[in-house]
Amino acid sequence: MATTVTVIIHDIDAHPQPGLVVSAEDGVGQSYTLTTDERGTAEVHIEGASIWIREIATAEGAVLQMDSNTDEGGMRFPLDGTPLIIAFARDGALLFRVPFELDDPAFPDGVPGTLSAATAGVDSTAVAGGNLSEPILVSGDVEPEAGGNRVFWLIVGGLILAGVGLGLFVWAQARASQGRQRHGAGTRRRGR
Repeated sequence: MATTVTVIIHDIDAHPQPGLVVSAEDGVGQSYTLTTDERGTAEVHIEGASIWIREIATAEGAVLQMDSNTDEGGMRFPLDGTPLIIAFARDGALLFRVPFELDDPAFPDGVPGTLSAATAGVDSTAVAGGNLSEPILVSGDVEPEAGGNRVFWLIVGGLILAGVGLGLFVWAQARASQGRQRHGAGTRRRGR
């Protein structure tokens, strides 16, 4: 089962980043070297259960810094046959993973391949006509429980004080025990 994996890289001002070199590896060790096109996009079809984006570099070879979810560095993603879009926003030598759920300025119509991108610019009559399911609108503010934040900090403060008190108690007991041992050792010497 082949999975299409698309890597998208834009800068934080929504400009595509062409010419970046993406080094990847599938779950069985097959290496891939991809280059982003004029849209800042690189695509590969992977056979296997995962893809590991080892690094992303400029055409000159300067490796861009990105978050890592592996001990070896880079980012590993499971694959299940569903197309995967891995989006990054670039700020100089840094790469930030763009979650699909967020509206990011680098992707004003949503990250391609996500629901927000699929419905961007959709005429509302298409929804009314039954072409898309009716969205559920949530309105109003959710009021937090009154005093909930204060209660949380009171509990945290109480736990800290209890920890300090317990530490002082243990320290005092240890000091007293050392004092008894010294006092007891001195008494034994005199008795001999």
